[in-house]
Amino acid sequence: MKKILMIGMMCLPLTMMAQTEITKSQTDRVAELQAEAAAKAKAAQEAAEAAQKAAREAQEAAEKAAIEARKAEQAELEQTKKAQQEAKKAEEARKAEEAKKAEETKKAEETKDTWTAPATNNEWVVPETKKEVTTNVTQKQAKAKEKAEKLEKNAPYLVDNAVPVIDGEVQWTHHISAPGKSAKQLYDAMFTFLDNMTHEENQLERSKVAIVNEKKHSIAATFQEWLVFSQNFISLDRTKLSYVLQVNCTDGNVDVIMSRVSYIYEVAGKPENYKAEEWITDKYAVNKKHTKLLPISGKFRRKTIDRKNEVFKNMEEAVK
Repeated sequence: MKKILMIGMMCLPLTMMAQTEITKSQTDRVAELQAEAAAKAKAAQEAAEAAQKAAREAQEAAEKAAIEARKAEQAELEQTKKAQQEAKKAEEARKAEEAKKAEETKKAEETKDTWTAPATNNEWVVPETKKEVTTNVTQKQAKAKEKAEKLEKNAPYLVDNAVPVIDGEVQWTHHISAPGKSAKQLYDAMFTFLDNMTHEENQLERSKVAIVNEKKHSIAATFQEWLVFSQNFISLDRTKLSYVLQVNCTDGNVDVIMSRVSYIYEVAGKPENYKAEEWITDKYAVNKKHTKLLPISGKFRRKTIDRKNEVFKNMEEAVK
């Protein structure tokens, strides 16, 4: 027993040394693993930072490219606008030069056979001949006739209530008498007329028979159409005219209301919106003396009244 105890005591230092070696080895391994993990974490962080940097640089590059593109587009627009302005100025200069040459030619022709009195004293005068008096009278008569014809031509557009305003809105009303015809017959005729009208050449997509009441024999149709002021080989002056037609039929009668009149008109390439109440009424389209139409709004008033008259006349024809 003593021998075994002595042997155990002798082996104890060896056992402790072995355990120490094992513990040290484990500690070193843990340290290595921690170092590896730290290195990997650092590498991942650096990769993430590099990716973020690359993303920022890409975004900045995209924003810069967009800015450059906008600048290029703006420069191109400005260049185009400048070219158009220069072309317009050149055309105006050409027309002015042609007008000047025409005026010079006219003056040259007028003075070609004119004799100039000697400039020796102030006793020479130009007498007023019968021919010149007659010419002056004729010119005055021609101007007076032209003025009278113009007034007569514009008279239908200057009369009171030419553009009626009812409850603050421009409205034209029209009554059609159709003796012997029932409300149903007149309703059918008006529906066919309005439906055909929406397909006319001057009509646009918004033109349609919007809503009907067959029981009450009533129809509401909306229209948007081209209203042409003037047209030739090199220019076209027109506007988009919008309005609503409300039709109510009873036995032997058709009553029509034309309302909600407005315009879309291009000014210098930009569409402008105008309401009839602020454009073709007396306040905006007729001079203060009520003797003539104003140049721009006046042409809208004239053409709108003409179109209104045409529509009402065609409706009368449709129920005959």
